[in-house]
Amino acid sequence: MRLPKGFEEDYQTMRTRLRWAVRRGDDMDMRHAQMTAEEVAEFLRRWDGKIAVPEVQIELSKVQGWVALMRRHLDKIFLTQLLEVLETRREWQLSELFLKASTAFIRIMKQAPARLLPQLEEIYRSHTGYDYDPTVEYCTSEAQAEQCEEVYKKALIQLEIDWSERVTADLQKRLTESDSAQIQLWMREVQQSMDSLDEEPGN
Repeated sequence: MRLPKGFEEDYQTMRTRLRWAVRRGDDMDMRHAQMTAEEVAEFLRRWDGKIAVPEVQIELSKVQGWVALMRRHLDKIFLTQLLEVLETRREWQLSELFLKASTAFIRIMKQAPARLLPQLEEIYRSHTGYDYDPTVEYCTSEAQAEQCEEVYKKALIQLEIDWSERVTADLQKRLTESDSAQIQLWMREVQQSMDSLDEEPGN
């Protein structure tokens, strides 16, 4: 059978990449997984419509199937990491709101008439399960907010490392400007996209 000049060498290079990717399996990092999928896809684009040998066309269709499967797999991994970022972003937002609420309550306690303090302390105790202490209240809320911020930033940095081309300026802006309700809606969008990837292609 006659094949276009350069195809056999290109084909062998592509198969080497595929075999390497299969051997690495789940141990392959996201950057190399994306690069492999794109390199194989580029190989298919280069030779699209240029091969008239049925046996080779069958093999190329199998490779195309692998690329499609890999892209779905990578999309789901990205969405899973994005969902984690959104969850940690929302947790940070809620912890900041709780810190503001704690600060406001401490201010109320300072300004409240002495006769109301026992009632306010009882309300606090019934909601928290422990006695009111302004220092403990503020330090606990502040520490929780700082911890949530750190967790969010670590998750975002990892997303940027693994998916630099997908973490666009628009995505960063949306993360920064969305309030907790908008983040919740975004999380639903991401989950729906993940569910669609779990469906069989063509369904």
